[in-house]
Amino acid sequence: MKKNSNTIIEAEKAFAAEVDRDRAAINRKAQVVLASVPDPGIRRGALAKTKPRIPSDHPLAGTWITDAEDSDAAFTVSVKNNKFCVSGICRSDGEAFKITHARWDGKALSFTARMPSTDTRTENVFRLRRDGGADLELTTYEVWKKKEVKRGELPEAWR
Repeated sequence: MKKNSNTIIEAEKAFAAEVDRDRAAINRKAQVVLASVPDPGIRRGALAKTKPRIPSDHPLAGTWITDAEDSDAAFTVSVKNNKFCVSGICRSDGEAFKITHARWDGKALSFTARMPSTDTRTENVFRLRRDGGADLELTTYEVWKKKEVKRGELPEAWR
């Protein structure tokens, strides 16, 4: 019985050595492939991507308002430490938006804006246009209430 267990142990050791040789060969091939990748965003020996530098004069930097100037919101975008910074105000009363979750994916700048006095929250996505302007994709989250209105009548205007 002892001879059989020794044979099994020797076979397992041989199998483990073969697996190690195969793993080493695969690793060598992977290093050759990675070294041949021309993408400067991939470092040799690692798959980590480096972030491209965002210049301080990026086309999104500046203050943005609606083209028709029919909104009180204004957002100012700047670049600090290779990151976009966003601030926003209500132009009619000067109240500042609370800006969170600002992120840049290389094509769009998105962020959440909340107006403290009304607790209205918006998700904002700015994308540059070829003409130098920007498109704003705007999703608004606000609380609504049910209004009692007699059948056939319209609710009165709030303004």
